Amino acid sequence: PDVEHQLVIVGVLADAGEEGLDLAQTFHPDVAFVDLNMPQMGGLDLGKALRSEPWGAAMRLIALTGMAGKMDIDATRAAGFDLHLTKPVPPEEIVRLASASADNVVPLRGKRLSGS
Repeated sequence: PDVEHQLVIVGVLADAGEEGLDLAQTFHPDVAFVDLNMPQMGGLDLGKALRSEPWGAAMRLIALTGMAGKMDIDATRAAGFDLHLTKPVPPEEIVRLASASADNVVPLRGKRLSGS
């Protein structure tokens, strides 16, 4: 098969925001799904920290949360998240968002993500 068109999903689970940041600094993921309600460093702070990394600007950053109010969505936008998903999210939607080309995802930031 054509390597360019293969999707490889590597799942790394962190129980807290600081652990998630440490893992992201090691793996430099292309996509990160972040729960907003984590102990220690919350998801919003984690999003800001990821965006401040040189490699974090290009990452597709997706909030995965039970909070769905306008203020919650505005907060994820302000923290640099591309998308805000409200739980429960079907697994096929997570796979679609993880694998979709940047041209097929319209982020919260109001412009399309640039292609890689």
